[in-house]
Amino acid sequence: MKNVTLVYAYDLTGGWFTSVKELPGCHTQVKALKQARQRLPMVREK
Repeated sequence: MKNVTLVYAYDLTGGWFTSVKELPGCHTQVKALKQARQRLPMVREK
């Protein structure tokens, strides 16, 4: 498994924007940080 850098940014509208630095275009936007963390395993599978 390759290590990747995850970038979390708080959106002023009240949500979180999460991206994978090494995978351009791989990002998600969610309301709660917990949701972003739950989606991260999907990145490892692809």
